[in-house]
Amino acid sequence: MRTESLDRGEAPSYRLNQWKEWDQNTENTAVQEPIEELAKGTDLPRKEWVTLNRARTKVGRTAKNLQRWNLSESRDCACGEPTQSMEHLLRDCTLGPTCTDDDLLVCNESAKAWIKFYGDKI
Repeated sequence: MRTESLDRGEAPSYRLNQWKEWDQNTENTAVQEPIEELAKGTDLPRKEWVTLNRARTKVGRTAKNLQRWNLSESRDCACGEPTQSMEHLLRDCTLGPTCTDDDLLVCNESAKAWIKFYGDKI
């Protein structure tokens, strides 16, 4: 259940202020600032939407995370790098396309190519 003020402008601004106070992660530019609109990419099929949001939040089934979650022995990337992190897959891995946080934020063609390549992998 939620409560609303008689002032129609108060509830949305209250929600945004609460979110901004709670969210202390200012380094991740792939996640949009709190607004009363859906993020770009909501038109993607669910599987691609999930991959996009895993990339945006930097939490996915990378070798680094699988090892941390005790689901894998190694954190090595297939390209030869000693650690397969989300940042590595987005920017440095030679096995697939690269993508920036800005690409993820606006869900442009670079982001979509990255999503299609890594969708079954992360």
